[in-house]
Amino acid sequence: MFPYRPVAPTARAAVSKTAGWGFESLLACHYNGLLHHSEGVEFLTCGEDKMEQVDRAKQFVGEARQELKRITWPTRKQIVSSTWIVLMMVIIMGLFFGITDYVIGKLVKYILGVG
Repeated sequence: MFPYRPVAPTARAAVSKTAGWGFESLLACHYNGLLHHSEGVEFLTCGEDKMEQVDRAKQFVGEARQELKRITWPTRKQIVSSTWIVLMMVIIMGLFFGITDYVIGKLVKYILGVG
């Protein structure tokens, strides 16, 4: 079909068999023999029913809550001091880059004889 090779022999994308993933599919839904026919088109469906999906979602939310409880949140004093440091650095760097831009602009205009 193609007179040339559509993919370079090097720099190929990894596939499951060559990247150490074994022979398991990396698809989100695995084919489990369920095919639905609709106007001549076949659709694959997940083998998981709605209750299993709800149970997995509940488990995920519960585990996420547990992880959030383990976090050491910063105190208000730490947040305020970090915010001031960030604001001061933004102002200092803004002034630095503004002045540098102005000086370099004037220097370029002088060298080119424009201004």
